Amino acid sequence: MKHAVYWMDQRGMSGFRFHPSYYHSGVPSTTKWMDRSVHASGVAPEGEILKLPHNEAMFDAIQARGGIVQLHSPQPEILQVDYAARKWPGIIWILDHMSCGLPLAAFASIPLS
Repeated sequence: MKHAVYWMDQRGMSGFRFHPSYYHSGVPSTTKWMDRSVHASGVAPEGEILKLPHNEAMFDAIQARGGIVQLHSPQPEILQVDYAARKWPGIIWILDHMSCGLPLAAFASIPLS
């Protein structure tokens, strides 16, 4: 959280790129982000990163500053966005590199504004 506050308040950043699949506890950095041998469930080893309690303060700080979060999310992680967009409606969420494989109806519950 303190880093988000620093970059927004002191450096004038308006948002951050966030890659839910890139957070791998104990996984070497040379591992490809969707290597199914490492990610048998398709979800990052730390769990659903957008839902983890220790990230709430960061998202609270970004929302309080009217910030933007750009997400690169493959199919298994994309459904976390619904949770995050509802919990922090004051954040502008940009979905970039949305995965193929899910029918468009799977995204119907994500609020658009």
